[in-house]
Amino acid sequence: MHKFNLVTQIYILLLVVLVILLCAFSFYLGQNQPLNISNVAYLLILATIADGYIFKTNKNYGVTPLPTVHIAAIFLLPPYAAIMVSLIAITIDQTVKHRPGFIKGLFNISQRVIITAVPAFIVYFSGIDIKKIDDPNFMLTASAVILVYYLLDVGLVDLVITLSRSASFWQIWKLNTSSTLLLDLTLPALGIILAIIWLQSPIFCLLLAFPIIVNQNAYRSLRLLENETTQAIIAITELVEARDPYTFGHSLRVAGYCRAICRELGLSDELVEQISLSGQVHDLGKIGVSDSVLRKPGALNAAEWVEMKKHPETGAKILANYSFYEDGVNEVLHHHESWDGTGYPTGLTEENIPLGARIIAVADSFDAMTTDRPYRKGMPIIKALSILNDRRNIQWDARVVDAFLRVMHKIPQSYPELNHLLPDQTAKTITVSNPEPALALPVK
Repeated sequence: MHKFNLVTQIYILLLVVLVILLCAFSFYLGQNQPLNISNVAYLLILATIADGYIFKTNKNYGVTPLPTVHIAAIFLLPPYAAIMVSLIAITIDQTVKHRPGFIKGLFNISQRVIITAVPAFIVYFSGIDIKKIDDPNFMLTASAVILVYYLLDVGLVDLVITLSRSASFWQIWKLNTSSTLLLDLTLPALGIILAIIWLQSPIFCLLLAFPIIVNQNAYRSLRLLENETTQAIIAITELVEARDPYTFGHSLRVAGYCRAICRELGLSDELVEQISLSGQVHDLGKIGVSDSVLRKPGALNAAEWVEMKKHPETGAKILANYSFYEDGVNEVLHHHESWDGTGYPTGLTEENIPLGARIIAVADSFDAMTTDRPYRKGMPIIKALSILNDRRNIQWDARVVDAFLRVMHKIPQSYPELNHLLPDQTAKTITVSNPEPALALPVK
């Protein structure tokens, strides 16, 4: 289980303090507000059921109809009652069902209360009435409520990931919203419809189950299409590698090394999947490289290197046709960039190179150095690691290299899956005659 660092724990503690203040303020506001107990009971039951219904779109992502119930409660109940519905439902979920641990549980409960409380206060202070939807201010306030709910829901989670793991907030934000934005806004919007129907008769609210199911089935179909497309691209990459028996399996090994580096850096599960997938298809562009160049048994001449160096751009152009590969496009495009700006295709430097591309560069270079090619034998693992270490902050990002060196020292205890990826060098005593680091030269 991931342990939260001190900064993250302080952030969560501040959220807890904020929750206490929001609850106290809501009870202060609600001293003289009437309350329909049956509405509270029904909405609490719905919220508890919705909290336990997670529709898995893939192994890392899931969606729930809970935002629909939250927004309905915000419009139907006083702020303190809406907050209590949210608080009781998430507390039941965290203490009875999932039990994520004390610190993570505190964050989950705090986040849930905050995303309910702030929109509830917007409704309260705007003075709008769900019974008067023809009021010109109603749509404006309802839109603001949905937007604020969404921004808090995503933002609070992304911030805790950013603080606890080595990743950019905006990178996490894009990753978590790029393909789910429509659904994330639709479910809260359905909450307003739920509230309107609720006023007529709660039993008719069952009718909303149909569009929610349709929405989630459409989302599942989208994820299925993405997965099938990904598998097709991976298959094409493997066909490209099959053209050269010396590089067969290279991308699979690179993906494995990328996954281990990402885990060592403490990146989120989503980033681990994204970057390792980019590592698996990083050489997709070699589909445009001729066999005479790809399978040449000796060093490439200048003209042949011009052709070979086009493969990152070719691969990126192929991936750019698929919207869900937006971040992967740049990782594939820039995986041959160097920290000092001497790489290709655009000569990016340092942090300007996408993190995923920097990780792929280390994994790709290590595998290229340690595996046999028709014009040379693979060098010993210790020699390859020495080169990586020597060229930290010259060719490769020092932080990524250091993470990879830690990974290698932790095999097989922490990363047993890498055992079958490393070349068998039990009897290899090759010495490198050329004192110039091999990776200072272009690597095919």
